[in-house]
Amino acid sequence: MTSVKFGEKSSPTSAAHGRLTNNDLRAAEARKRSNEQQTALTVALVGDTNSYTLQLSKALNALPALNCIFYGPKKRLSGPTKGSVRFKGFKDFRATWTERLYPLQILRQALRDKPAAIHIDYTITEFSSQYLNMLYFPVMVLLLKALRFRVVLTIHDVLSKRILEELFGTRSLRARTIHFGLLCYFQLLSISDTLLVHLNVLRDTLMKEFLIKPNRISLVPFGVAELGPSDVLPYWKDRLGSRQIVLALGVVAPRKGIEYLIEGFSKVAPSHPNSIFVLAGPRDTRRPNYLDTIVRMAKSSLSRDQFLYAGYLDEPVANSLIAMSRVVALSYLYACATTSMLYWIMAHRKPVVASAISTLREELEGYDPMMFVEPRNSAEIATALDRALTDDDLLARAAHFIDLKASNHAWDRIAPSVVTAYMSTSSHFLKADSRDMASRSSV
Repeated sequence: MTSVKFGEKSSPTSAAHGRLTNNDLRAAEARKRSNEQQTALTVALVGDTNSYTLQLSKALNALPALNCIFYGPKKRLSGPTKGSVRFKGFKDFRATWTERLYPLQILRQALRDKPAAIHIDYTITEFSSQYLNMLYFPVMVLLLKALRFRVVLTIHDVLSKRILEELFGTRSLRARTIHFGLLCYFQLLSISDTLLVHLNVLRDTLMKEFLIKPNRISLVPFGVAELGPSDVLPYWKDRLGSRQIVLALGVVAPRKGIEYLIEGFSKVAPSHPNSIFVLAGPRDTRRPNYLDTIVRMAKSSLSRDQFLYAGYLDEPVANSLIAMSRVVALSYLYACATTSMLYWIMAHRKPVVASAISTLREELEGYDPMMFVEPRNSAEIATALDRALTDDDLLARAAHFIDLKASNHAWDRIAPSVVTAYMSTSSHFLKADSRDMASRSSV
């Protein structure tokens, strides 16, 4: 008697031979996936293919009874780094939108899929490097809400009055005009069910400066990815050997204060001949001359064997360089776009010398104060780097703190908090499903 597995009707060929064919197995697996998707809660994550959306997508799909689909761009976006950086590995990637037509394209895809919630990753250049194209973004949110979709926005950064004054000067009419425009902009976005932010300082700014109601804001920390051990590539091993690397990583932009970092490192470099300052990252296309200025400054103030500009690095190459580094410098001038870089470094459990700005102070609360420096203060940077290059015990304590922080912010702990934010926006059945997922994930 022929036995048929999976309770499926066998084909004549499989019945004759008493076993399932490869086609039978594939069909059974397809039916299994289809049944799982029908019973799972479906959430649409929307945004560019960046490290945050990729990590969040993986973390949500790792939760039981949740299916996260990703609405991504049809082609690479233009902009400072968007043309060269594109993350892959989304479980269910759907090429959905383009820079100019994204509101209608995302709306059309959502009507097809009918997800229980639409989670949009928001930055001022998320869907286009052209600011005017982002004027359509609130319209998309309004249309999604009009069609009774549940909308959650992650807001990574806010241009506060203080940041605008840093950019345009105190009492600047331009700064005031932009701030008023942002006030109106965020008021429109507040029609969303929930605004997710990573830090208390961002939540306070939204409430105090942009008049967002507290019940519209949920605080969910940034997650830390689990990285396997990074192999030291032969290229770096041959070029850098056992050097003590002080690393600055990411887009080479004025907001990072790299000129003060170079000035600080130049003060201690003669005392640490085995050290080297490595700058890695692409040119900022909005301020393209800044990179040239920085490289000239470094070459004029540092010896040839104590400075290296590595250019743009693919993620595996960058991970290898981070793994080799002794310390990573975050010399930001003001609190804008600091989180993702810090958490990338945390994933490697590497100590940092960090500017004492509000976002990094909150992220690193309890960190050794000797590893903080005031922005634009090259003397303090020099002192902190000298300690990092000299004091092994200090560096070990700093690395231990980063390790604990990274473990507490692992994505498997953060993802249920994101689900809780979906719960707060939704009907009874979504709350029940989400609560079940969160409880099972915690276990």
